[in-house]
Amino acid sequence: PRAPPPMPYGQSRSGGLINSATNTPQSETAGEAYASYGTFDRKEAAFDLTGPIAGDLLAGRIIGVWRDADSQTDFVGERRLMLNASLAFQPGANTPIVLTGQVQDDDSGWTGQFLPYVANLFATDATRLPWGRNLGEPSQDRVDLSSEWGSLQVEHRFNPNIRFTSSSRIEHFRSDQVLSY
Repeated sequence: PRAPPPMPYGQSRSGGLINSATNTPQSETAGEAYASYGTFDRKEAAFDLTGPIAGDLLAGRIIGVWRDADSQTDFVGERRLMLNASLAFQPGANTPIVLTGQVQDDDSGWTGQFLPYVANLFATDATRLPWGRNLGEPSQDRVDLSSEWGSLQVEHRFNPNIRFTSSSRIEHFRSDQVLSY
C-alpha cells in the first residue's frame, strides 16, 4: 500500500501537504502596493517589494498583508497580519542560496453557523431567521491561528547534467479553536 501524501515529508497539518511556492527575490527593483475596501466592511492593504541589496551578490524581498473584515454572520469578523521576507545570495553563477521566513497571525470568529431548517426554508417571512443570524456565542466561538516558518534552499550546478539541491524548512503552527456547541 502507498503511504498518504504527507508521510514522505514528515509531520504536516491534517489534510495533507500542499506544494506551495513563495515569491523569491529578484535582481531587478520592483514593487507594488494596494489597498481595498469591500463587502462586510472588508479593509485590506498589502505590499510586495523586491530588488538588489548588494549588486548581483544579494537580493531581497519583503511582502506584507493586513486585513480586517466582518462577515455574513453577525458578530463574526476576521483579522490577518502576515509578513514574509527573503534573501537570495548568489556567491557564484552556479550557486543560488535562498533564505525565507514568514510570520502570520489569523484571528476570526466561527462562521459555521447552522440555522434550523424549518426556520429558513419552510418559515414565513415573519418567522424566518436572517441568513446572518449567529446562534453561537460570539465571545466564545473563536478560530485563532498563527504560524512562523523559515526555509533554506541551496543549489549548486557542477555542469549542465549534474547538480546538488537541498531544501529545508522549519515551522511552528498553533491553532486555538473554541466552540460553544
